[in-house]
Amino acid sequence: MDMNMVNHEKLAKLRGHILSLGYQSILLMRSSNFAWLTDGAQSVVGIASDIGSSFILVTQKTALVLTTNIEKKRLIEEEGFLENEIVSISWERGVLSLAQEYINPGLACDYSFFNSPDINSSLSLLRINLTSSDQNQYIDLGMLAAKSMDSVPALIKPGMSEIEISSILAGECIKNGIFPIVNLIAVDERVFAYGHPLPTNKKLKNYVVLILCARKKGLVVSMTRFIHFGKVPLELKFNMHKIIEVDAEIARALVPGITLGNLYLRIKDTYAAVGLAGNEKFHHQGGIAGYVSREFLVTSTSEVQIEHGQALAFNPSAKGAKSEETLLFTTQGLKILTQTAHWPLWEYKNIVRADILEILH
Repeated sequence: MDMNMVNHEKLAKLRGHILSLGYQSILLMRSSNFAWLTDGAQSVVGIASDIGSSFILVTQKTALVLTTNIEKKRLIEEEGFLENEIVSISWERGVLSLAQEYINPGLACDYSFFNSPDINSSLSLLRINLTSSDQNQYIDLGMLAAKSMDSVPALIKPGMSEIEISSILAGECIKNGIFPIVNLIAVDERVFAYGHPLPTNKKLKNYVVLILCARKKGLVVSMTRFIHFGKVPLELKFNMHKIIEVDAEIARALVPGITLGNLYLRIKDTYAAVGLAGNEKFHHQGGIAGYVSREFLVTSTSEVQIEHGQALAFNPSAKGAKSEETLLFTTQGLKILTQTAHWPLWEYKNIVRADILEILH
């Protein structure tokens, strides 16, 4: 018996995939795969954990949720599962103990679990091709993330610490029903020093970067914004506009079937063309997004192909500047999912990206 809550198109693809690898069944332990198969049901309690508190066991004939008595009631009443779709065990024994009962030679997993093979990396190839339901949920998430980010400029001011600013951004996200799974803040010289700046007690003088990855129903958007209190120095503007040129050229290079490896070469050449040769070595350039912030990164050797119906999040950068949006690649072109209203835009070859927000008062 198949579950009421699973997406049957995805279920059929998953069954075919595991058969092609020589397995009869799979245990989905990761919250990303649980959310993907169910179009957004939540199995995770601690949002920092990859592994959920409930699993899905998929065979060629059935699909069942494995969980504990703590989670069962919520799964039925709030996630929509039926009681006969759930196998429950006491919290004292735990869901891992229950899962062990289903181990067999034909079982694959999406995590290292006893001797069952971990095939999670191959599942990303299934997750990246978004269904219409995925795409609609992504559009909703992008609007909520942009709304959360748009609230921040009016709420922060010089003298606040990075931790205070981080708490404001997190609060706006949670208020809008999304979870900030990455919330990085740097001010002034730290903006130039670190690619992934964990917030500290350092206080804002002039310049701040806000880096956000937000999740809802398992999907993740990524975005970065800069605010400068006082006149933006010309050199800073120049660097930001060069990075937007790189981001625009990435967008112009996107055609169905281009590999991430070929795109990497285009990015490398574009950095050189704008006077930033070698910049691709200092930070990853983003890639295909989905049920994790990046399902696949742009690398020189990747043969993964970009296709319509995928979410993309690129992040070309230089010291003190970065351009990062989450995009939906459709047959009509690229749709920016994280477009904010309060940041100015800079246009290059008919492609616009968020510029530095200047606050003069």
